[in-house]
Amino acid sequence: MKKRQKQDEQLLNVCLPTPLHHLAVDRSVIASNTLVIDGGGDNNEQLTPPSLDDSGFPWLCLRIQNGDLHIVDTHNPDFGLCHSVPAGCHRAFLRLPRTVSLSISRMESVEETSRFITCLDQLEAVQQSTIARGSRRMIYSDYKYCCVGQQPSRSKRGVHPTYHHDKVSRDAYRHIVDVMKRYESAYFAFCDTNEIRRITKARLSVPFPTMGMELAGHHIGGMQIPHADCCEVFGAMAFGKNLHLRCHVDDDFTHSIVAVHVGGIKYQRNDAIVVYFCFPRLGLAVPLRPGDALIFNPREEHALSSRCDKKTIVYTISFYLKTAVVGLNDNKIKMARDQEMLLKELGE
Repeated sequence: MKKRQKQDEQLLNVCLPTPLHHLAVDRSVIASNTLVIDGGGDNNEQLTPPSLDDSGFPWLCLRIQNGDLHIVDTHNPDFGLCHSVPAGCHRAFLRLPRTVSLSISRMESVEETSRFITCLDQLEAVQQSTIARGSRRMIYSDYKYCCVGQQPSRSKRGVHPTYHHDKVSRDAYRHIVDVMKRYESAYFAFCDTNEIRRITKARLSVPFPTMGMELAGHHIGGMQIPHADCCEVFGAMAFGKNLHLRCHVDDDFTHSIVAVHVGGIKYQRNDAIVVYFCFPRLGLAVPLRPGDALIFNPREEHALSSRCDKKTIVYTISFYLKTAVVGLNDNKIKMARDQEMLLKELGE
């Protein structure tokens, strides 16, 4: 009840107004097109199809400036946003109050922001090549796209950490984990209780690894490092500079967090919008300013728009937990008794 009271007091419920229902894009259209969002203003050139496009899907671009999506926002940084849904349904998104995002993440300080971005630059420098996510999750950027942390192995069963923690300084990597833990605090403070319970129940059944366990060479069945030194929820982090994404869904176990940052400036209460995080099936676009954090349902079709101003270098970071990581990427693991009982109940 305290969680619900906090949400009611600090979050504004938003949805697509009835007169604008025509802006909602049908799921079949999203699946059959390379759907991207142009967030640029008057001084930016319109997005155009890439010269080398082997996705096999027609190009479809929605423009924020043309009103192709309904913008939901609050100009009061003390209030956040919450997707309005019937009781018991999963919310598509929840944008934290800006003051809360900056306070919990400590990004009110330009020194703290600069340190975080410097650590991200170190990770990008050791990244061997940009990550390709397939035609249905296309990433558009002139910079490397990086995924760091626990990942399901591709050629064998099991989960392994990426190589980044061995390539950068331990201080830099640990600071990344510390920042993720701060965002987890915001996650626990505002995310629906039933989502947090799912994670807790999963951890009781399966000792899946999270971001930070690799610092001590943690392995399933091996010695665990102190719980305070690793994340409680998120297994990995992805980030990139000046990117935008094709509309897609992700195979994640629970809600994820996306945050945006800009280097060299002190974040203010009413900074300019730098990108939009969009939900085309809902017809909605959520503005993000430097330091903002958005909790979102990865199973809802979503896309990051291109930058509002191409003169600004924008770092977009997402924290997530893959379903394959929770299952330890191994279907041969013997199920616990409560899991077998649940499977039997579902079968009946």
